[in-house]
Amino acid sequence: AEDGEAEVSKKNVKKEMGVISLIILGYLSLSFLIYYISWFKIFSKSGQAGWKALIPIFNIFIFTKIVKKPIWWLAIYLILPLGYVLSSIQAAKLFDKKLLFVVGLILLPIIFFPLLAFKKN
Repeated sequence: AEDGEAEVSKKNVKKEMGVISLIILGYLSLSFLIYYISWFKIFSKSGQAGWKALIPIFNIFIFTKIVKKPIWWLAIYLILPLGYVLSSIQAAKLFDKKLLFVVGLILLPIIFFPLLAFKKN
C-alpha cells in the first residue's frame, strides 16, 4: 500500500512542477511580448519605424542612433547586464524621466516600459 501512495505522490509532484513551469513560461512570454510592443511604440515615438525594434542587434544599432551615442556604444549595449541598465537610463533620458523611473525600468520593466511607451509625452 505504501508503494502505491509513494507512486501517487510522485505523480502529483510531477503535475505540480508541470503547472509551475507553464506559469513561469507564460509569464516570461507575456513579459517579452509586452517589452517588444513597448519598444515598437518607443521607436515610433522617436521618429523611427516601429518594426526596427523587433529585429535583434539591428534594434540596438537604431537605438544607439536614437539616443545620439557613438556607434561604439553598440558594443556596450551588447554586454548584457551593463547594456540593459545603460539602455534603460538612455530611454528614460530620451523622455525626460527622473532617477526613480530609471530604477523602475531596470527592476520592473513589464510595468515601466509600457508606461514609457504609451503615456503621452
